[in-house]
Amino acid sequence: MAYHLGGKMGEIVLARFEPGEDLLLGLRSVIKERGIRTGVILDCTGSLVRARLQKFLKTGAIDRTPVGIVEIEGPLEASGHGLIGQTRGAGGLGEYVDGEPYIHAHITVTSSEGTFCGHLMPGTIVRSNREISHFTVVLASFDGVVLTRVGDPSATVRDEKGQVISGGGYHELTPA
Repeated sequence: MAYHLGGKMGEIVLARFEPGEDLLLGLRSVIKERGIRTGVILDCTGSLVRARLQKFLKTGAIDRTPVGIVEIEGPLEASGHGLIGQTRGAGGLGEYVDGEPYIHAHITVTSSEGTFCGHLMPGTIVRSNREISHFTVVLASFDGVVLTRVGDPSATVRDEKGQVISGGGYHELTPA
């Protein structure tokens, strides 16, 4: 049975990101400025110059399926959603930093070559053919519950060569 806790949705935040801005770093900045400890990314909508995504590189056994980062050049249309929490532990492809905001965002991008989906990574760059971008993200904070990404060195993540690149992690849910 699923473990669950309830809380209340707090502040709703709309953030517009500028052309050339790193989307993930920009999200971290907004989350820090707004003091969001636990929340949700309700929507990401806009266009990108380049996407950097963490994704499975091929199919295979669950404990041996390699993950890696792919770069997709644009122009790209993008859509996404995700979770906001806190980080306990450090490292990994997600470049997690202990005590910093944790963003677990899935992003889907479409180019003339196809459609790709994966975890949002640093180096995903906002695009606009105007001085002011239309790339907008809608965030909401939660009260009454805390989501923490806990690093777990016993859970291995492997690269495309089968080498262990980091421990995995899990989501811990606690009452606020």
